[in-house]
Amino acid sequence: MEKRKFFTNGKTESWLNAIPLIAFFFAAALMYWSGVGFSGFVGSLAIPVALFLLVPLLNYIGVDSQATNWFIRAGIISLLAVIINLVPYILNPSVWASLAIDIIYLLTMIAVIIGVVMSLIKIKN
Repeated sequence: MEKRKFFTNGKTESWLNAIPLIAFFFAAALMYWSGVGFSGFVGSLAIPVALFLLVPLLNYIGVDSQATNWFIRAGIISLLAVIINLVPYILNPSVWASLAIDIIYLLTMIAVIIGVVMSLIKIKN
């Protein structure tokens, strides 16, 4: 019985393959130590960036492309929250902007949960 190469996926190991992981942890550490929350513009921008940085990592370890598409969809949905966070700077802020951001974050969480479940189920051989 042949062992499955889960982490290498038959590819040559190189430090260049770890660039998305390094960028992801660097962004997370920068957000943690700077004290930026996820409610402002910069914090809401970090969510889609983190989701888009996870996609090459998941492709590298062999997760099916249908599962990574859900992470891309979640990143695109969360970009709407970034756009809506600019509304108070452009227009007079009201309740609808915060309600829209909450709904967008809920849709992002649903898409991420679907992506996580699909990535656990569908791993390429």
